[in-house]
Amino acid sequence: MTGLEVPNSVRIPVAVLVERRPGATPWAEWSWRAVEVLEDAPDLPPWTVLREEAGHTLFLAGWTEVALHPTDTANYRENLQADP
Repeated sequence: MTGLEVPNSVRIPVAVLVERRPGATPWAEWSWRAVEVLEDAPDLPPWTVLREEAGHTLFLAGWTEVALHPTDTANYRENLQADP
């Protein structure tokens, strides 16, 4: 544990999926957006193509972790109850 670590934090490994589509302007060949975060994802290398259809390509971009801290519980609750 480092000096910045909050006791009783929960760390969840996740995979990030991104979608690539053709760009909407002459200056951008591609448009990228994060579309999903998965807790249980296949054990594949980063930038593996998962699906291609109609000019859209879905990639497993890589792995990271989400850290949940008990000191932020009220903020999590407020964010989950707020209107999008």
